[in-house]
Amino acid sequence: MIHRFLRWLRHPANAQAPPSLAQGRFTILRLRFNAVLAQFDIFADALVQRSEHEYGTWLGGLDVAAADALTLADYYEAPPVICYLDRGHGAAIRRARTRLPGGGDNPVAIIRVPRERMVGAGIASSLVHEVGHQAAALLDLVISLRPLLQALQEKGGREVVAWRVWERCLSEIVADLWSVGKVGVASTLGLMGVVSLREPLYFG
Repeated sequence: MIHRFLRWLRHPANAQAPPSLAQGRFTILRLRFNAVLAQFDIFADALVQRSEHEYGTWLGGLDVAAADALTLADYYEAPPVICYLDRGHGAAIRRARTRLPGGGDNPVAIIRVPRERMVGAGIASSLVHEVGHQAAALLDLVISLRPLLQALQEKGGREVVAWRVWERCLSEIVADLWSVGKVGVASTLGLMGVVSLREPLYFG
């Protein structure tokens, strides 16, 4: 794209082109370049941290644990999973087969694990909860459950507010259920560590 832009600038036929046209083409090129950088940064931490002393071994172990938690024989082909450490209170996932900033599908599930979770029992809860988001997407769980909750809301009654809240939080509830199913009470203890924070931190 850069070479095409330079050729366009140098072509005699474009010598009289208005500067605004050149600026517009340059801006598109610049936005594309920043998208590529953003895409690179997604994978950079996950790859670079594997060369860090001790962290590389830990991350390899998290990769294996996450892949094991995602495995569900006969239902889907699980994508590869890689993990990396970052600051903050909560874990997060960029699911496989979702669109990357630079275009194209993400080939792997990338899980961001808070460094603080590497101390104590919360790591299993955070890791498997994020895996649950990927599993839910592979099984279309959220999509299949939402109409049921909407139908319950349409019935009215005292429970309508509860069903509305359930629908709003459905993605997180499904991921939590996956975590409980895989690691049991460790998931509950990890969740307690999150919801014991101040509200702006766990609702943010």
